[in-house]
Amino acid sequence: MDKSRLTVALDERFEDITEVKDVADHGCEGGVSGFIYYSETSKFFDEYQEEIEEQYQELFGDNYLKEILNTNNIQDIRQLKNNMVWGAVSMYCTDRVYS
Repeated sequence: MDKSRLTVALDERFEDITEVKDVADHGCEGGVSGFIYYSETSKFFDEYQEEIEEQYQELFGDNYLKEILNTNNIQDIRQLKNNMVWGAVSMYCTDRVYS
């Protein structure tokens, strides 16, 4: 099976398995290079939006956006994109370490 563009991009970004394990265990909140600032996460979301949304739809179903908005204190689109990217990165790292 071909890897998604999102998976390829994350494979290229996350070469250090120790960092992958840290993100899998603790998420992105502590600061992950390339995913710290809204400008970084917004750009990443815009480039991989389709794949990120597919990932959330597989996890939460068609109402994934409602689920995200209900479980996070999101005030604007920048926070939504940021949270969705952080979640996608965390899911990638968790799958890579524990699957």
